Amino acid sequence: MKKTLAAIAMLAAGLGMILAAWEITRPDLHQPTSRQPSAPEQDPTKRNREFFEKEIQPLVAAEDGRNRKAIQRAERRLDAVFQGYGTNVPKFAEALTSWGTKYEITKAMVYDWRSKTDEARKIPMRLFAETVVSDQKLNADITEIVAGIQSDFEASRDRMLSEATQRLKAADFPVLGMKTPDSHFLPSSTGSCGSRSRGEPGSPRR
Repeated sequence: MKKTLAAIAMLAAGLGMILAAWEITRPDLHQPTSRQPSAPEQDPTKRNREFFEKEIQPLVAAEDGRNRKAIQRAERRLDAVFQGYGTNVPKFAEALTSWGTKYEITKAMVYDWRSKTDEARKIPMRLFAETVVSDQKLNADITEIVAGIQSDFEASRDRMLSEATQRLKAADFPVLGMKTPDSHFLPSSTGSCGSRSRGEPGSPRR
């Protein structure tokens, strides 16, 4: 009998220890389980702006620098052209002050006085075109310089758009020219999208 009571006492003590240990180690159901803080989602507008400032704006600045150099080259070409004209000015002065030209101008002035014409004024203009530069030559030289700078501008813009497109694709941005909510942060080029909406010029009618 004594052995039975002792065994029951030991069993009760063991159960008490087990219950005490479970009470200490059990989780608190009233407290929320801890979670790892998730990374906040980045604002698309902020992302586009930061990308433009970091990746696209330097390309635009580089294009501006190339265009400035193109303008400087055009200015140097223009100066060289007019310096070439200037070397012929002494020939014009010599031709204008020759006795033959003076006689021709005097004769033309008499004719102008009688017939109310303006032939005398045409003589220096003709000599200037023959010795210095003609209107046709001047227009051709200026047109060539303007065409050259336009070609430089177009090449610079094409380079900028090509590099920008590569960076946009690498960053998984929409293709240039596509309408997106934040497309005002992205550069666009005319004709970059091949599709046309109905009603636009050149779209097939159905």
